[in-house]
Amino acid sequence: MIDLLEQERPVWIPGHAQGYHALTYGWLAGELIRRVDPQKRTIGEFIREEIADPIQAEFYIGLPQEFEQRVSPLILTDVEGILNSSMLTVYRFYNEAQTHQAEIPAVNGITNARSLARIFASLIGNIDDRKDSRLLQPEILQHATTSNTLPNEIDAILQISFPFGMGFVLYEQDFPMFGPKSFGHS
Repeated sequence: MIDLLEQERPVWIPGHAQGYHALTYGWLAGELIRRVDPQKRTIGEFIREEIADPIQAEFYIGLPQEFEQRVSPLILTDVEGILNSSMLTVYRFYNEAQTHQAEIPAVNGITNARSLARIFASLIGNIDDRKDSRLLQPEILQHATTSNTLPNEIDAILQISFPFGMGFVLYEQDFPMFGPKSFGHS
């Protein structure tokens, strides 16, 4: 996948438009980690060893097979009303064990509610009274959650306003029900 991305040319002049592309972002982030990590770990190994395990969170990119029975299937109650038939294949894909076990950054992070809450809590502060559990220092968090999207810019792919910081979707402007300074994406 990285070989293909290395050969790709921008569709527009960088800095002149924004287009949501989670898969590309995930592959690039995963490759960056692999290349700069002295141990050359995969993104799944790196996330588990450097982020999840130290804060006792269960989070996997590449689910070990022995945990497959703990995964809740994705169930859509009104599939025909929500999606066209071409999208059904995509949703079935997310219920397959081989998808869960693959390391597909930005697509198949598997966790539970408590662990996701621990990870987000550790983004904004120390948890469990541990001084070393904070993932992002305040100045880095500020930079990561400051919009680099032009005001009222319409995303070229989604055709809606979808502001981003450095790595996070910023919800405050277009989804105020999530609360002030809310960020993330699932």
